[in-house]
Amino acid sequence: MNSFYFTEESKEKREQRVTLRTLFFGGLLVVSSLYVTIPLLNALMATYKIQPLHSGWSSSIFSFCYAVGLIFFGLLSVKVQRYHLFLVCFIGMTFITPFISLSPNYVLFLIFRGIQGFIAASFAPNALGFALEWFPVEKKVLAIAWINTGFLLAGIIGPFISSSVLNLWNWQAVFIVFGILYFLMLIFIFYHLPKTSNHQIQVENQNIILQMKELLAKKHIYLCYWITATLLFSYVSFSTFIDPFLKEQAFTPTTIFNLKLVGMIGVFFTLASNFLIKLYGKQLVLRSGLLIAIFSICILAFLGSKWLIGIAIILFIGGISVSIPANIALIQEWGGKHKNLAITCYTVILFIGASIAPVFSIYLIEKVTISVGMIVLSAILLSSFTSSLFIRPRTSSKQLKKRDKI
Repeated sequence: MNSFYFTEESKEKREQRVTLRTLFFGGLLVVSSLYVTIPLLNALMATYKIQPLHSGWSSSIFSFCYAVGLIFFGLLSVKVQRYHLFLVCFIGMTFITPFISLSPNYVLFLIFRGIQGFIAASFAPNALGFALEWFPVEKKVLAIAWINTGFLLAGIIGPFISSSVLNLWNWQAVFIVFGILYFLMLIFIFYHLPKTSNHQIQVENQNIILQMKELLAKKHIYLCYWITATLLFSYVSFSTFIDPFLKEQAFTPTTIFNLKLVGMIGVFFTLASNFLIKLYGKQLVLRSGLLIAIFSICILAFLGSKWLIGIAIILFIGGISVSIPANIALIQEWGGKHKNLAITCYTVILFIGASIAPVFSIYLIEKVTISVGMIVLSAILLSSFTSSLFIRPRTSSKQLKKRDKI
């Protein structure tokens, strides 16, 4: 009896580990497509004979279609079997990504990038919803932390793979390599991702508009969503600022690469978020993460030491990394019986912020100094910190259950 129980328990834990890794690497690969053209701009200009401004459309069109896709798939993900939607995502990415490399002109290239962005948007809301439904209560925050770690690492790993393949072959090979990676991920998901969740998909009978009204009747949700809009927005803006900023400091390409590599340490702070939330609570972890991010930007804006810059990059990424799971936990808590819809809205807002960030950053780089841009960024995060001061926890588990039944 004990031997059987141990075997079953071990099997369940192994399944959780495999599922967690699948969601992590899936998120890393899919969101990498958002950043993959950053090192390719010069190559695209040479191939298609376009102006620098037009080369930026390769990211903008992806971001726009990604935002549209988030709304569509966010609503769809609460109505269909999540396993099937994962398959649709990676089948679509496997087919469309290599086709981008075959584009005979820039217009067709942009069309394919737009389709890719729309399909890529199916992963994030589905993955977060799956984590909330499938993992046990004590593992939910950890699962979300791992998924967000993949999203954050994509901003570093995506351009790194892209530039490495570009240096070895050409820009067309970048999309072929990613197409192969998506195919391998598709095979892995087909065989290893659970086809059903611990809690079967529950589609509420209420009209979606009525659900939204009930959700948005809670004022704390607005505060959480404002913070959501600024988190990945700040991370992407910071990533856009950091390259020209380090070049302004006259650092060598090797030093710049090493500083960005060291900054990746901060991404893994998110894995401690589950422990920190249990120890200090969601509000304190969220506020502390935002303050750390603001403080690190101030260091970058006013100090130029290589070691301080390295520490500041780690602290900024770490601050954002722990803030995201804490914010999700608050949204889930205040979402109540509509928590899946609340997380869907969270995902849409989070990545719309990420889509706007490059345009915002490039505009500030062109119009003002990078230091001023960083001060503006810190002011935006300060507004999020101020918002977090007005978010209170739902009082007790009994009251929580009563409210969710209303």
